Amino acid sequence: MTERTEPRLTLSAGEQETAGAADEAATMRRFKKTEPRPVVITGIRISFLSIVWLMLKWAIASVPAAIILIAVFTFVPELFRGLRLG
Repeated sequence: MTERTEPRLTLSAGEQETAGAADEAATMRRFKKTEPRPVVITGIRISFLSIVWLMLKWAIASVPAAIILIAVFTFVPELFRGLRLG
C-alpha cells in the first residue's frame, strides 16, 4: 500500500520574508486596536540570598553617591560664603 502525501507549498526566501512581514503587520494592527490593560503583580519569587546580594550591591553603590553629596553640601556653601565675604 502506498502512502499518499499532500503537495506542500514552498515559498522562496523573498516570499517568506514578505509573508512574515505581513503577519507581523497584522499582529501590530491587532495590538494597536486594543486598549492597554492594567497589570497587577501578586508576588515575586526570589531567594533570600539573592535579596541579600542585591541589598549589598545597593549599599556599595551608595558610598560614592554619599561622598559626592557630602562634598557638594560642604564645599558649595563655603564657596558662596567666600565669594560674599571676599
